[in-house]
Amino acid sequence: MHRWGENMKVLVLPSWYPTVDYPNNGSFFKEQTKALQDSGVNVEILVIDIPYRGTKNRFKYFKENVYIEDGIKIHRYVFPVGILHRFHRLYYLFLKIVALRIYRKKFSENKIDILMAHSFFIGGFVANTIGKYSGIKNITVEHSSKILLNKLNKVEKRILSEVVNSSDKFVCVSNNLKEKVESTIGKLKKDNVLVNPNMVRNIFYIGDKTKEAFIFSSVGNLIPLKNMDKLIKGFILSFEQDDKVLLNIVGDGPERKKLEHIIVENNREHQIKLLGSLSRRSVADVLSKSHAMALISKIETFGISYVEALMSGNIIIASKNGGSDDIVNNSNGIFVDKNSIPSIADGLRSIYKNYDNYNIEEIRNNANKKYSEATFSGYYKSLFQSLISG
Repeated sequence: MHRWGENMKVLVLPSWYPTVDYPNNGSFFKEQTKALQDSGVNVEILVIDIPYRGTKNRFKYFKENVYIEDGIKIHRYVFPVGILHRFHRLYYLFLKIVALRIYRKKFSENKIDILMAHSFFIGGFVANTIGKYSGIKNITVEHSSKILLNKLNKVEKRILSEVVNSSDKFVCVSNNLKEKVESTIGKLKKDNVLVNPNMVRNIFYIGDKTKEAFIFSSVGNLIPLKNMDKLIKGFILSFEQDDKVLLNIVGDGPERKKLEHIIVENNREHQIKLLGSLSRRSVADVLSKSHAMALISKIETFGISYVEALMSGNIIIASKNGGSDDIVNNSNGIFVDKNSIPSIADGLRSIYKNYDNYNIEEIRNNANKKYSEATFSGYYKSLFQSLISG
């Protein structure tokens, strides 16, 4: 039996991964891989990019780009055949040929114990292709909101079914996502679908939460799915007469001008701030100072912003959107109706009035037990070991 740190190797296959130009593209895949490495797992990363036309690229085409980032060896291949995104069957045929060629040339002599893919689109498909050829045990961790939104085309549904039924373990990041995966593909060939939440980096903390003002925060892209317009209107409905209650919104997106208009139209520029897109550490600083975090999304695959807020000692105001259902409870927040501005306003006002009834240290500690890097790494190390031993 292997012991961690003694020649056990995991090859991580993300479906997308950060670059200099797109630093947030798959940043959580990067963070989770780093957490595994820090816990003693020997990891390398294989990225296969088929970028859309016009996407910035700093890598050599058709060749292996090898580099070290945060102490992790990354093998990156970029194929400028974005037109294949329009021809789904050809896309996956090309991906299969490329995956097997890369494995035979670069990894067949380099012992790998586990293939760990993130999302079925590329990583999961490649891991299953290599796993079938080599016999290496493989796990796919699913995060995609496209499944929840019913936005998979026929070929993607078929690929999802193949990946779920061929993976040794298929791990969903929420119960809601698991239910949707199972309803999308129908009858499972084996009982291999698990649920384990995402982790949060150890950079979130409880800071100085001023008593001079009450600060709500919200973290999310400024897109219709996040309902930021309803949040702002609910906030104004509750607190336009109280300038000592503030709302800081982190994120950017196509709805920014619309949201700015709502704020200006109601003369709330001094009370509601759009902070734009921030680094993860800057987000941690914002959350450390806020008292409560409100995110009224229509749908969430997991809801990482809720967990980051809990780790920062925030009370949560959430909608029931799938991801939040596993995270928010009576001890750390409340649910509101995502379609009702009065309900959102009532929820914000309730947390403001009852803030002292919550124990923020206990909220952080409970979140840390469930979503910390150590908990995440421990779960997957045990899963890896069970597959190797079994």
